[in-house]
Amino acid sequence: MQIPFSLSLFSLVALAPLLATWAHVEDERLWGSLKNAEWPAIRWSALRSGEFAEQYTDAFESHLGLRGWATYADNTARRKLLGASKPSADAQLGEEGVLYHLDDLVHFSKRRAQLPSTEDIASTLDTLASLQRRMASRGQALIPVLVPGKGSLYPSQVPRGYQFPFGDPRPSDEAVYHAIVAGLQARDVRYVDGRAILTSGVYPVEQMWGRQARHWSHYSVCLVMREVRATYTHMLHASLPDYPCTLRNQKRVDLMHEDYDLVRISNAWDVELSSPTEPEVAYPAVNSKSNSAPSMLLVGTSFFNSLGRTAVESQLFGPVDLNYYNKQFLNLKGGADVPLRLHTDSWRAATQGKNIYLVDLYEAYFPGTYLKEFLKELDDDMGAAPSAALVTSAAP
Repeated sequence: MQIPFSLSLFSLVALAPLLATWAHVEDERLWGSLKNAEWPAIRWSALRSGEFAEQYTDAFESHLGLRGWATYADNTARRKLLGASKPSADAQLGEEGVLYHLDDLVHFSKRRAQLPSTEDIASTLDTLASLQRRMASRGQALIPVLVPGKGSLYPSQVPRGYQFPFGDPRPSDEAVYHAIVAGLQARDVRYVDGRAILTSGVYPVEQMWGRQARHWSHYSVCLVMREVRATYTHMLHASLPDYPCTLRNQKRVDLMHEDYDLVRISNAWDVELSSPTEPEVAYPAVNSKSNSAPSMLLVGTSFFNSLGRTAVESQLFGPVDLNYYNKQFLNLKGGADVPLRLHTDSWRAATQGKNIYLVDLYEAYFPGTYLKEFLKELDDDMGAAPSAALVTSAAP
């Protein structure tokens, strides 16, 4: 009996992942959240509830051979045939080849009922205003920084599936960004408006945010940090050297550059780098021996990672650290990272005693549980912190 060719081909395709797993065939690397699931431990409660079966299935499928090849083939076919990304993918293909993170598009297209309430925003801003005044009296600067979503810089290139006839302003602008700005001004809070800087029209949008980047560019974070410096010196009548941002275009074709992070997590073969020239910042030589260089703690999302690193590179500040989502303490100068837990001595040690506190008001996540938790904990601990002027370590 002769086996039909179609059945043979089907069997070969079906068995290919198992054969590739057995033979340890090299696979395409998957970027982003598509990491392999861990093999589950055998527990009687998990066996009875069916949890073990689900976890084992996830682990088995994620360790199958050729998983990367299959993912790349699927994503590439979608982009070529449909001109769109998989709906659940973190990296979404917009018009004119602009890439977006899914979170930015979800925020961009939200209706009013899906956005934070007026009361929730007002409560968070009330806490910010109170803390800023009290901390300023102790010689500390608490400075909110408004961080835009990518849709605010590339609104015309947003995928059609996320463009709704809302009119101008969109609900996400009116209920979040404009509400934050109006609320801060009404409470006389000093802040840095990163969105206003990036969308001012003074600089080409590609210099502010790469077409294939998840985060703002090195040059734009320098411009934002320059405003942080100005706000800090004005608030506390402090002295700090100028913060020049000298743009230099550097030829970059490295996929690992931050401006191509959405290319990587697209996990597709046909994505070309948008530009071989990326904006970088050249910092002048400064005197880094000062014992009075202010220390800084940044509290927020991954957008503050690059903001903190530009502060380190400028050599104008003392210790610069990042409280990442109020869950992890990242030393931006190469020190060890420390997990953070609220209401603990380690949280207080990592948080208290700074000169400058930058809090991340990223419009797509605002107000965010991490921000409200941090502000509440800081508010609760104000009485335990020293009230005199703070002593900082030397700059790097």
